Amino acid sequence: MLFLRSTHLLFLAVEKSLNGYRRYKSGTLNFSLSHVPEKYRLFVSKFIRRVIIARMAESPDLASAYHSKLRDAYDTEDKLRNLDVLKRSKEHLVRLLDEVETKLSETAYLAGEEFTMADVMLIPVLARLVLLNLEDEYIGSRPKIAEYWNVIQQRPSYKKVKSMLKRY
Repeated sequence: MLFLRSTHLLFLAVEKSLNGYRRYKSGTLNFSLSHVPEKYRLFVSKFIRRVIIARMAESPDLASAYHSKLRDAYDTEDKLRNLDVLKRSKEHLVRLLDEVETKLSETAYLAGEEFTMADVMLIPVLARLVLLNLEDEYIGSRPKIAEYWNVIQQRPSYKKVKSMLKRY
C-alpha cells in the first residue's frame, strides 16, 4: 500500500534511497519548523534548544541523549537555512496531501471504511497545519480532506485529547 507508506513517511521523515527508505531523526522537527513563518523560526528554534537544555539539567544521567537532541536541533536550524530543503519539504507535504485526497475520494478513512492507525498518524499533521494558520492552503483547498478533518474533529477521542491539551 503505497498510500500507507507515504503517510508513515511524513512522520518518520524518511527519504527514498536506492535501497528502499531510510530515517532521519529530526525529520518531524524539519516539517514543523519549515512551516513556521520565517520571522518566528528563530524564536521557536531557541525555545526548543532551551527546553532540551532544561531537561538536561533536570536529568544529568540522560545528558548524552540530550546532547544528541541538541545537535539535532542545531542541524535542523542549518537545514532550514537551505531553500532547497524547504522546497522539498513543502513538495513532500503537497504530494502526501494530494495522495490523501485521492484515497479519501474512495473510502471514508485512510485505510478503508474504519478508523485505523493510519488516521491516527495523519491527525497531528492536520492539527499542525491548523495551528500554523495554513488550513486554507493545505486542508480547505482539498474538499475530501476538509470533510475528513471535520469528521475527525467530531470524534469523542479527538475532543477529549484537545480538551486535555487546553489545560496545558
